[in-house]
Amino acid sequence: MLNNPAVRSLLQQVVAKPVVGRHAQQLACTVGRNFHSSEPAMEIFMVNSEDDFKNKVMRSPVPVIVNFHAEWCEPCHSLKPLLEKIAQENEGHLHLAEVW
Repeated sequence: MLNNPAVRSLLQQVVAKPVVGRHAQQLACTVGRNFHSSEPAMEIFMVNSEDDFKNKVMRSPVPVIVNFHAEWCEPCHSLKPLLEKIAQENEGHLHLAEVW
């Protein structure tokens, strides 16, 4: 799995990402972002149950990054755009799932 370039890229970016305050994170997420009115090129799917996890994640023909997310978790909020970017860059070769 570590031989997969997408996974390796994710790990390098996550390890290199500094933890900053909530206001700095919000500013960093908005600076340099372009507005697009079209639908995103890739779909993020939600995992709502154990069966859902088995069907969508465990049985996926491609690797799946699972983002375990909580509303109160600041690192979760800062990590989400990075995960979405990696999934978009590897569309068709990598999926992204969210568990709330």
